[in-house]
Amino acid sequence: NFELPESVRREPTPRLIVNFFADLHGPEDPEAGRDLGIALVEFPAENSAQAEAALQQALRVLEPAVRRVPDDLPALEAYCTALSRAGKNQEALHHAIKLVEQSPENSVRLSLAASIAYAANRHDLFARYLQKAVSLNPHFDSYHYWLGRDHVAHARLDRAIESFQR
Repeated sequence: NFELPESVRREPTPRLIVNFFADLHGPEDPEAGRDLGIALVEFPAENSAQAEAALQQALRVLEPAVRRVPDDLPALEAYCTALSRAGKNQEALHHAIKLVEQSPENSVRLSLAASIAYAANRHDLFARYLQKAVSLNPHFDSYHYWLGRDHVAHARLDRAIESFQR
């Protein structure tokens, strides 16, 4: 069993994030940072010092990875998620638009881009991306629910009822 040193456990925000696989790539290998960033985005999005430390570390390693290889879609998706969680919605949207342009047939990425567009107050993009996600995956109830909520917000009640009934 691995246990953090006492000095680290006592700190409100841990100073380190352990990368158990660093020796496979070498500590300076940018791909190790990219992989770590993707993994850190999977850390639960909760309000804790550990979650915040994981988010900040993910942003630090994913930004250069996305800059280095702009068409690395898993890294770009993780970077969009991290930016959105950090409240950087406009920057997240900028990258989410690129993500959708590079994978327009991926309903999960369209849904991510839609949620980022919603947070960035771009309801036109929210509706467009979500409608496309519904067309690709019409059996995923969550897409219909959020599309219905958008219809309600814009007083399109007949369309909202239709979305909610699916």
